[in-house]
This record gives sequence, C-alpha cells and structure tokens, in this order.
Amino acid sequence: MARTIAAPATPPGQGGVGIVRISGPEALAVLEKVFRPQKGGYPLVARRMTYGRVADEKGLVDEALAVYFAAPHSYTGEDVCEIQCHGGSMAVRRVLERCLSNGAALAQPGEFTKRAFLNGRMDLSQAEAVMDLIGAQSERALSQAADQLSGRLRGEIEAMQDALTDLMAQLEVALDYPEEDVEEETLSSVAARIGLLREQGGALLAQFSQGRLLREGARVAIVGRPNAGKSSLLNALLEADRAIVTDIPGTTRDTLEETLILNGLPIHLVDTAGLRQQGDAVERIGIARARAELEQSDLALWVVDGSQRAGEEDRQLAQALRDKAVLILANKQDLERQFDIALLEQWLPQAEVLAISALTGNGLDEVKKRIFTRLTGGNWEEAGGARLTNARQAAAMAQALAALERAEDSARSGQSPDFVEIDLRDAFAALGEITGHTLHEQIIDRIFEKFCLGK
Repeated sequence: MARTIAAPATPPGQGGVGIVRISGPEALAVLEKVFRPQKGGYPLVARRMTYGRVADEKGLVDEALAVYFAAPHSYTGEDVCEIQCHGGSMAVRRVLERCLSNGAALAQPGEFTKRAFLNGRMDLSQAEAVMDLIGAQSERALSQAADQLSGRLRGEIEAMQDALTDLMAQLEVALDYPEEDVEEETLSSVAARIGLLREQGGALLAQFSQGRLLREGARVAIVGRPNAGKSSLLNALLEADRAIVTDIPGTTRDTLEETLILNGLPIHLVDTAGLRQQGDAVERIGIARARAELEQSDLALWVVDGSQRAGEEDRQLAQALRDKAVLILANKQDLERQFDIALLEQWLPQAEVLAISALTGNGLDEVKKRIFTRLTGGNWEEAGGARLTNARQAAAMAQALAALERAEDSARSGQSPDFVEIDLRDAFAALGEITGHTLHEQIIDRIFEKFCLGK
C-alpha cells in the first residue's frame, strides 16, 4: 500500500491563506484526527468546503477550511484532503506537524505530481508543464505551459505512435503473406507514410528552440571596459534604476541580473564588471565572474565608449568575442565621437554596430529589436499548439526521427519488412520517452526531484 503523504502546497512566508495537502489511502483518516468541523461531522461531502478548527493537546492551532477529493477524481488520482489555514509560516507549520504526527509522511519534492503521473492523471510532458506553469516569466510562457498541461504535446505524440502501430501492423501482414508484389507495394506505401511522420516530428523539433527560450529565457551579457556605460544601458533598457551608476571606473564589481520581457520572450540581462587588466582583489573577482557570464550567455552586448579612443583592452575583448553572438553598441552618441568604428568592423566583421546613447535613450528601441531578432533568428511564431520545451524532450524526438530515417531508407531500398519494423519500434519507444511511457524509473525519479515541495 502506498504511504499517505503531506506537505505545504503554498510557498513559505506570510500570506492570506496557507494550504497543507494530504494524499494517499489514509488521507481522510489523517484529516479526521486533525480537523474538527464546526457543524456536522464525518464523513465529509466530497468537493465541498467545510469550516472548522485544527487543534492539538495544547489547544487551538488555527481556524481552517477543509476539502476532500475522493479517488480517482483528484490531482494525484488518490484520496486527497486539503486544509486551508491562515498563511503565516507558523500556522502552516503547526498544521503540517499535526498531519505528520497522525499518520502522514512528509512528501518528497514533486511527489504529488509524480503520483499523478504514475496513476495516469497526466503524462510526463504534462507533469513537466506543471513546473513550467509555476516558473512562467511572461504571458507567452504561461500560455505555452498551459497548452502543454492541457495535453497538446501528448496528443501529437500519441497520434504519431498510433500511426506507427498501423505501419507495423501493415508490415506484419506483408510478413504473413510474403508474395513479392504484395511486399513491394507494402514497402512503398510504408515508406511514404514514414516520410509524413518525419515531417510531423521534424516540425515539432524545429520549434524546440522557441519552446526552450520561452521556458528558460535567454541570457544576454552586457560587457565592455569600465565606465563605458554598461550599467546605464541596463537601467535604460529596464526603464528603472537597478544598477548604481557613477563616473568612477570599476563601480560595478559583481554581476547584476534583471529580466526584460520582449514580445513575450524573457531576457535575463546581466550587467557585468568592466573588463580591464588592473583593479583591486575584489574587482578582479568581479571581472572573472564577468568572463564566466560571457561564456554562458546566448548573446553579448558589447558596450564601447564612443567618446574615447580604442585601446588594447578593446582589442582583447574583441578577440574573446570572436566566437560569440554579439551586438556592438557604440555608446555616448551624445558626446563627440573618438572611437574608430572601422576598427570594430575589422575586429568583428560578423557583428552589427549600433550608435546609441544610454543617457538620452537614443537608439534603444532599435537595440531591443536587434536583441530580439538575434535571439530568435527572426522566426518567432505565435504561442499555441504542441511544442517541445526542454532538452530531454528534444533529444527523444531526435532519436525518433533518426529511427524513422533508417526505417524509410530500409523500406525504399527494398529491405525485408523485419528490418523496417525494428526501426519503427525504436521510433515508437523514443516517442514514448517524451510522454514517459517508456522511460526508465530512475530517470523519472530524477525529473520529479527538481519539483518544489508540495507539488
């Protein structure tokens, strides 16, 4: 018998309401020991809020509402009870302690959603969408997660698997009736249908980049020499004072990260310490972190001081940016230009150069447009429909497409239906990894370990 678990379903801290969730075969029994209805008694009417009190041997813990969801019509597919108390951390803690001392075990991170998956309430792509929904940073990211949670991707994958099942059945018939003309006709038909499946899967894989960007956001590092205007640029893009700005070189000594939403895309802007050879011990640590952030970024904004002549540090930074996606911003356009822009074009011929003024805001609208275009490739589709959103799903789809390619090649070259069917089974299994139906238990455990407690 599965153990009965309990955990807070609301985040820690102060709030209007705090919820403790209980799930498992003894959920109602635990609730009966913890919660006393003000009117009536047990059994509670399912899906109806009941007002009462939570008390222990010392007296009243809190006034609360309780609700009971009978299996299988609950989030986890098991009996589930929720106690809604006041949102202070102490009240939630005391209610949870009462549940744990009366037969419930503390849930592991993600255990409620894992049970929902194991009990068939959702597939793995939908379970992952739960965390995407919680972590959504923009309206489009929220819409994408909601689509996944509704089963859009699951439906697409299951449709592909149904088609594969039909193809394998067709090949079995050819094996049972091995007349040469029947087999040849079957292989030709199967190859054509495999080609359609490859197109369907390829379209899903092609959208992975956009799905990942919506889910995780993009990292954009703002780099350059000290006092080039990096922090001023961050503040100007955010239209808020987030970074300290002074005329003293080396003011920024650590990385500062803020999020900017462009057309629904979360962009993590990272202001970094000015890159130079000198500096005290603390500044050198900041410079090391700036270089590390540059390595991890999807795009670098190189801010140069247009009012100063180019120096050796600029040339060295250009060398470091040679293999990076970079947008060069010649700042301080409001002052007389001293920086030779031709040098930038010579050092980094693949990079765009924009003249801007972080002080006046001139050119910043164009900067935002170029950032968005560089990150998305200019190919940004409206949210909606099935979409792969993480590397695990994309890797499984790539495996499936590779198996389908082998199967199509075998069918077109007239190989035995047995060989074609082997690759189709591999494709079926790879697609099953996306929904979790053919995934190893240890990998499933690792996925749910990333979830928050109470979910």
